[in-house]
Amino acid sequence: MVKRGTRRRPSQSALFAFVVLAAGLSVTRARADVADDGERVQRAFTSAGATVSFAGARFLFNDDAFQLALPATPAECVRVALVGPRGMSLRARFVDATFEEREGRSTSHAGALQLTRCGAPASRIVVTNESGSGAVEVIVAHSRTPPPSLGAILPDRGQIDARPPELPLPMSLAAPERRIVLANEALTREGAVDVTSRSAIAPRAGGQVSLELEPGCHRLVVVAKDLGAADPARVDVDAEARDEGGSLLARDKTDAPDAVLEPCTTERKTVVVAYAGVPEGATVVVTSGRFPVASGLPTVFGDDARLRMDRALRRRHVVPSGEPVALAQGGAGVARVPFETESRACYLVVAAMAEGAPRGLGIRVRGPAIDGEDERASDDSGVVAFCARGTKRVSIDVEARSSGGRFGLVVYRASERDGGGRR
Repeated sequence: MVKRGTRRRPSQSALFAFVVLAAGLSVTRARADVADDGERVQRAFTSAGATVSFAGARFLFNDDAFQLALPATPAECVRVALVGPRGMSLRARFVDATFEEREGRSTSHAGALQLTRCGAPASRIVVTNESGSGAVEVIVAHSRTPPPSLGAILPDRGQIDARPPELPLPMSLAAPERRIVLANEALTREGAVDVTSRSAIAPRAGGQVSLELEPGCHRLVVVAKDLGAADPARVDVDAEARDEGGSLLARDKTDAPDAVLEPCTTERKTVVVAYAGVPEGATVVVTSGRFPVASGLPTVFGDDARLRMDRALRRRHVVPSGEPVALAQGGAGVARVPFETESRACYLVVAAMAEGAPRGLGIRVRGPAIDGEDERASDDSGVVAFCARGTKRVSIDVEARSSGGRFGLVVYRASERDGGGRR
């Protein structure tokens, strides 16, 4: 029994089963290239007299971001090198960097970038991946003077120097009619079927629309138009979807002009979409589409878990390549799953609740130079990707907050192409 407010300890007793399905798979060439370049950078920094630390490899999907704490040191200068696949577009900065600090903010060239600071402390960096996917190695060097630049160490990647990001463009909100068109186009582009729109007149500040949903995972985009005297920039539509029995399927109460719901159902259902924050008399348009389930997801955990895994992967635009290399399942609480890795290999972990009323599911991977967790976790699923460089064994911790439920977990080998396809 776990008392409220105390930290749960990972326990093998929470684990029902763990099966390794495949081993001895080859390392992708792209991953090997990244690791080789990372080792070249480490050797060059060390030869220049710097104190060098390998801060790990992160597998990033499109639009991913992470923060990294830097080791404290009295050294005069710190240089952080990020080396990823050539097709990735990365941005990085020291958390306290101003736009005028040229070497404290940088964009990548051929998948690599560097940050440099001398004469002032540097405690943490922020990294964002704008396009592409793959493993990114992080090397940190501390020295009296700046070590060699990446352009000198990796000449085959071009002249990699401090490249400050451009000033952000001014943002403007598209008209509601345009956002409805964009929602339709996005659903079609990402492979949704049965794309339709249904409209209703809001009788007051809120109302509801009924929809018939076929089995599968859906996306419902709720947009208000014909707003009358209301300022479009101040309209914030909130919505939730419930079945006829009143069970909550999805909810969006974020601060945004439109609401986006992603309910999943294993059977044909009538769903009521209730909305709020809409001016009286406005037209509410619900655009919906259904997504086919990815073929590589296992069925052993049941339809609910399979749909939730598919939705979690689709949110990250990830299509797993190949068959799973391991499966695990466990109950409510915290389970620690030991996993054997191959050097320089990257892995994709996806978990979802299979039974029970989910109240949260978290995944964290721990190992030497590895500390990955799902920072976009939902109530019922999560995804983590990580890379092993010389690491033989990691632990995958799954915390399933549910009353009498169980979760399913799948591990895939990850490659740069996993995040390259459209979902």
